Amino acid sequence: MKKEHLFDNGVKVYDHQLLPIQRERYKSRNVHEEEEEDLFVKIIGGLHKDAVYVSVGTAIGYYPLLAKRLKNDINVHCFEPLPLHLEYLKENMELNGLAPSAFSVYDVAVSTEHGEVSFANESYGSSIVSNPTKEPLMMFLKNMVKRLLGRATYHLSISVKSIPMIDLFDLIKSPTVDFLQMDIQGFEQPVLEKYFADLDSSKRVIKSFLIGTHSIEIHKACKSLFEKNGYSIILDEYETQHQPDGIIYCEIDG
Repeated sequence: MKKEHLFDNGVKVYDHQLLPIQRERYKSRNVHEEEEEDLFVKIIGGLHKDAVYVSVGTAIGYYPLLAKRLKNDINVHCFEPLPLHLEYLKENMELNGLAPSAFSVYDVAVSTEHGEVSFANESYGSSIVSNPTKEPLMMFLKNMVKRLLGRATYHLSISVKSIPMIDLFDLIKSPTVDFLQMDIQGFEQPVLEKYFADLDSSKRVIKSFLIGTHSIEIHKACKSLFEKNGYSIILDEYETQHQPDGIIYCEIDG
């Protein structure tokens, strides 16, 4: 029988899916991201029945699983291109008593391109490869270090299906997203730039964003993009103390 990890909020995942650094972090507070947890709970609690929640970069499903525990009558859409994480997501849905139909799951990356992109296969650090001619060497060196340390080895990159963010409205069959959460390991700025450039109709709207940011430059750029496009910044926290990412939460004006 596989060992389970039970979070304090009732969400369960299989322990083998977690990294040592995550298990260590959970000793402080047994939730996935301490500084994002309470905000996420508040956001989900404020959603109306049949609201649309989109998770971009779902990974193993922690936040969608928590959302369904908190509010079972919302529509959850998960975008996750990494095959291993899709497998873990399926396992965790079953572990938490959810039917396969509880989430709409899309095995695509949200990026700036429509078609296929190169995707760094780095477990929780997986991301779109922005420069395929240079990134593989960097990843090769990282993997060499991992092998020397006896850690798991990943393929340099894989090819995955991708869509620009504007296309997700057609996939989810809704012109409105009430809440979009995104953690895509450093590619958030170009994705948002492309989205706002493509957005040509007020009939399609994302009412609120919660994003993880992965450098101070990216954080500032994303904040500026939101403000220029009619969003009020509710939380602006780059220097988080108990989780690896910065946080921006914003809501559309009016």
